[in-house]
Amino acid sequence: MNSDNPSPAELAALVEKPEDFAKLVQRWEKPLLSFLRRFVKLEEAEELAQETFLRVWQNLLGFDGREGSFSGWLFRIARNGAISAHRKKKVRGEEIFLSEEEEKQLFSLLADDEDLGAAAIQKDLSRRLRAALEKIPEKFRTPLILFFLEGKGYAEIAEILRRPEGTVATLLSRGKKALRREAEKLSLDSFLEK
Repeated sequence: MNSDNPSPAELAALVEKPEDFAKLVQRWEKPLLSFLRRFVKLEEAEELAQETFLRVWQNLLGFDGREGSFSGWLFRIARNGAISAHRKKKVRGEEIFLSEEEEKQLFSLLADDEDLGAAAIQKDLSRRLRAALEKIPEKFRTPLILFFLEGKGYAEIAEILRRPEGTVATLLSRGKKALRREAEKLSLDSFLEK
């Protein structure tokens, strides 16, 4: 079985060979957790990953490959679970979780090459940036995360989101603008790219 991109027939065979499904889970667990951690804390990401793999297991026979690759299908299931979790968090007033490295990556999209000096300033800016990311619409947030933090290309994002590549480009462009506007509202304007 090709665990990077199993065919519909290979997935159907997994119903009778759970040990092969475990290999598939092993192959995709880290990338899936990395993706889900952009939306929720690690513990919640682990739960969402388990739920994603459970949904994959339950729907193995439903994947026919006509709608794209296995990885696109897997990440689409995870994305939908993350959106549901995000909506629940929004109601409870929780925020998106990003690691320190991810915050720096996002900040670098907006920041000039200026030396910010103190770690306290960086931490405050990161907090504000997370808040700005939280405030932009999900339709922009997910493509930004997939492109800038997950390193996915337009074609793969298009497959995950079930949108044309041109739409993905538009969502990324508008997402950057929306993030920039929100960052300006949170007094990050002196560090923004013009």
